[in-house]
Amino acid sequence: MRIHAVALIVLLSAGVAGARAGEIRGVVRSPENSVSAEAPVVVWVEGLPKQPVPDAHLVLSQREVRFSPTFLVAQVGQTVDMPNDDDVTHNVFSASATKAFNLGLYPKGDVRSVTFERPGLVDLFCKIHRHMNAKIFVVPSHKYAVVGGPGAFSIAGLPAGTYKVRSWHDDLSPQEQTITVPAKGFTTVNLTLTRPRDAMVTQ
Repeated sequence: MRIHAVALIVLLSAGVAGARAGEIRGVVRSPENSVSAEAPVVVWVEGLPKQPVPDAHLVLSQREVRFSPTFLVAQVGQTVDMPNDDDVTHNVFSASATKAFNLGLYPKGDVRSVTFERPGLVDLFCKIHRHMNAKIFVVPSHKYAVVGGPGAFSIAGLPAGTYKVRSWHDDLSPQEQTITVPAKGFTTVNLTLTRPRDAMVTQ
């Protein structure tokens, strides 16, 4: 009987915690044709309690002499597997400040992996096939959204508190806002992305 009572308390507590979770809803505005699935905006929340690194590996393969996908978001500490699914030998390397590495040459069926310890952009290339390029953006937070078209986004499950919301796009100026998330309901964040010389944020 006592075990059942304890289980009920745990379930009720989880329900209350879920009910008290807030949400961010927003819109990303940008110059025409700047944002797409190939060139998305990444929006994330900073100031949250540290979370465990996801156990699941992400996958960025080499297929038909190109990277697939050409854009990937990983969390700090997460590992990305890079299999060669092509009929030719490939190489994957990056000279980015966020993570520099060279996986050497490897044939079809081989898999090499990289763990990303720092946030930021990682540009990937193949030394054999110079046209091949992909990007990995490493976010410092487990609460993020990827906006790859018309700009509505939401980030749910946030405990009440004050946080920073940041954004990244490969060609547009990064944005930042300080916001307060309620214990229940949502707060609105509108980000206006501009060319670097006239960056600004509107709320």
